[in-house]
Amino acid sequence: MAPPQTPPAAITTAAGAATKPTSLTAYPPPSDTTSNFLPLLDTHMLSTTLLPPFLSALPASPSIIDLGCGTGRTTLSLLSVPGARILGFDGSARMLQKASVRCSEALHGLPAGQRAAGASFDVWDMAGGGGGKKGGQQQQQPEAVVVDAVVCALGVENVSLEVFFRVVGGMVKKKAGGMVLVTGMHPDVGRDQQAGLRGEGKGKGGGYVHDVEGVVEMGRGCGWRVKFGPEVREVREEDVGRFGERARKWVGRKVWFGMVLERG
Repeated sequence: MAPPQTPPAAITTAAGAATKPTSLTAYPPPSDTTSNFLPLLDTHMLSTTLLPPFLSALPASPSIIDLGCGTGRTTLSLLSVPGARILGFDGSARMLQKASVRCSEALHGLPAGQRAAGASFDVWDMAGGGGGKKGGQQQQQPEAVVVDAVVCALGVENVSLEVFFRVVGGMVKKKAGGMVLVTGMHPDVGRDQQAGLRGEGKGKGGGYVHDVEGVVEMGRGCGWRVKFGPEVREVREEDVGRFGERARKWVGRKVWFGMVLERG
């Protein structure tokens, strides 16, 4: 298989060597600081529902892939796993440079013994990882990348479920206990013509709409069982103050789902 594309230099963030921050004006703003409320809600739900039991179930010094990591929004939450080796994949080298800077700063602010061994980032697009083409070039899954767990936050909408489970099935160790944490836009939002939610999740204008039950069923057919969840979240009145005015039109409606799957 062909190796993943090579991102810009200084993309590795190790616990023992800081990455020198560069001008952040060259990078797009992280999705958790834009007016898009869905990544903000996703981060909140991950930290309060799925990440705690997921992290507790990991083996010691685990290897974890953050699939579709963007600017490191979710990667940051993995840096406090002692001894973890984290690999972030995304299709945008510019976003990965931002992720590297953010994670380097965060990693070096954690006490020794309470932080990951390091985080590295590489350019690879899941949308082409099913053997499809991107930019006219055939893409293959990265070689020799097999880990204990995969996290994919608001990224499953970019591919079909067949491709998603093919990709993560090739990344997670083929043994009982391997896990995938996946979150996504609830289909009630994805089917709305006026969704207007852009960023790490796509509206109906692009990508795929996945039913929660469809994710569970497809996972079961590929050898995965639900370990935690599924969790479903509607927008509440208090969320408008927490996540911004763009959440107001969705009050009372389901917008998010998430679950942790485990190899059977």
